[in-house]
Amino acid sequence: MRNHRYTFWPVPPIAALTLLIFFNITFQSGQNIQAAAAASMQGGVVYAWGENIDGQLGNGTNERSNIPIAINGLKNVVAAATGYDGHSLALTSEGQVWAWGANGSGQLGDGTNQASSIPVMVKELTNVIAIDTGGSDSGGVSMALKSDGTVWVWGENREGQLCNSSGLDSNVPVKVEGLSGIMAIAAGDDYCMALKSDGTVWGWAENHTHGKLGNGTSKDPPRGTIVQTIGLSNAVDIDASIEHSVALASDNRVWAWGGNFSGQLGSTDSEFFDDRYVPATIIGLTGIVAIAAGDLHNLALKDNGTVYAWGANSKGQLGNGTFSSFYSFVMPVKGLEDIVAIAAGASHSMAVKADGTVWAWGGNGSGQLGDGSFEDRSLPLQVDGITGCFTIAAGGRQSIAVVEPPLDAAEETNTA
Repeated sequence: MRNHRYTFWPVPPIAALTLLIFFNITFQSGQNIQAAAAASMQGGVVYAWGENIDGQLGNGTNERSNIPIAINGLKNVVAAATGYDGHSLALTSEGQVWAWGANGSGQLGDGTNQASSIPVMVKELTNVIAIDTGGSDSGGVSMALKSDGTVWVWGENREGQLCNSSGLDSNVPVKVEGLSGIMAIAAGDDYCMALKSDGTVWGWAENHTHGKLGNGTSKDPPRGTIVQTIGLSNAVDIDASIEHSVALASDNRVWAWGGNFSGQLGSTDSEFFDDRYVPATIIGLTGIVAIAAGDLHNLALKDNGTVYAWGANSKGQLGNGTFSSFYSFVMPVKGLEDIVAIAAGASHSMAVKADGTVWAWGGNGSGQLGDGSFEDRSLPLQVDGITGCFTIAAGGRQSIAVVEPPLDAAEETNTA
């Protein structure tokens, strides 16, 4: 996926507390986690850093930054997403969605195709509980999940991402017909997925490259057709990427399917480089509570607060101290513990510790690691100036952190 909304809890804040009980998660810093969960319900303020050519940092300029910069006027944010194509989204505790950055396909959802370097409200969209961004160089797509279990999409429709037969982009949200009871969403390069409350996974749009819909073929379904991913009936979370897809099951194991050019499916040597048109479990991963898919690499968070990674590594995005091109077997990210949130970008990775600090590693050509440099890193380092963080997002070459608001800003409303 060219974009990532994923945090430790890629679900609404209230559901996050349910998952805490469901997974029986224990960390040494339990009080910090409870505080973060409370903060996520109230919402926070947003910081962004990295590439900004399309205004995706939301600070009113188009200048990139290698240190975090606050997005003024955006308050009560509970989740964020940022994409490869150069647009970003924020979800507020009131169920509203704000957007900024590139808009050539209408992916900001404000009724125009005009890019914006400051947040604008997505039109005709309320009661939202989850968001995601997808897209590529050709354009972007945005997704939203409402509290009634319906899915809404807007932006690019070149490959049928809006799940209709028109092939026309839309600069306002449109409902995906035929979907109900949805509990999670994921937008990839040029396809979309949805997870039903019964644990089944469904997808639509482009599938002819690598079979990333997981329905047993590498053929595109007819436009407007939703197909079921084969063999998954106990999924609790999903993520979509450029070539591959991943799912977390209720038994805390990870499944993957689609492209495998860089070992992102965690294959054994005998299967290396082979695409998979149906899901298979990742060998050696147990006790997983969160997943994140980068372009060609993946992250998984264990119930003991450690992070594992596999796939492409030319920029050091696996965090193992090397720049070797890829690893098809899972390995721990070095030097990380007490992690409560993860996110994977195109070639960089992020994590949040229980103390609210943010850590990043991998590609840094646009300053997306937030350490004040433009140097790639193969080991995690702390992002400058961020504390009190409870959710993160990693995009193509930009990053976002949502942090607890200052006391004097706690009662403010959005003015962006």
